[in-house]
Amino acid sequence: MTAYNNELCTMPRDTADETKSGLMKPRQIIKQRTIFLLTFLMTIFLSITLRGQECEKLENGKYKIKPKGFADYELQIDNDDFITTAKDGKQNKGKIIWTSTCVFVLNYEKQKEQTDSLDFFQKIHKGWGQQCFDLAGAKSNKFRQTWTGNLHVTSSEGRIARVKN
Repeated sequence: MTAYNNELCTMPRDTADETKSGLMKPRQIIKQRTIFLLTFLMTIFLSITLRGQECEKLENGKYKIKPKGFADYELQIDNDDFITTAKDGKQNKGKIIWTSTCVFVLNYEKQKEQTDSLDFFQKIHKGWGQQCFDLAGAKSNKFRQTWTGNLHVTSSEGRIARVKN
């Protein structure tokens, strides 16, 4: 008969022994890593968000909008009202809605669309919210166009400059 070797047939230590010896349970490790990761992500998110809030609302007056890849146009702001004027002289009116100090929506005066006539992709696109302008900062004249429901999607970028009367 063969001799039984006690060193080879040892049972794994009990989890109670691990906590007594200073080792952590796997759940505790996962919890600590999750808390660290969430703290790290929130710090980055807040730093980006707060950095972007260094802008001021556009004052009453005329502005030249120069989006990349699109025709330039003029934007005239009078309190909550606006008028856009294209190069061909066509004008559109509406209300300007500030969703924050850096983001505004041009809400044009037009008839409501029939949602029944929209195809599937147009309905999805409408779910992104209204198109809005996100100003880059107080000292910058840059902006990006995005959607209120999908701020991470940029449809266009450009520059905005105040026109002197």
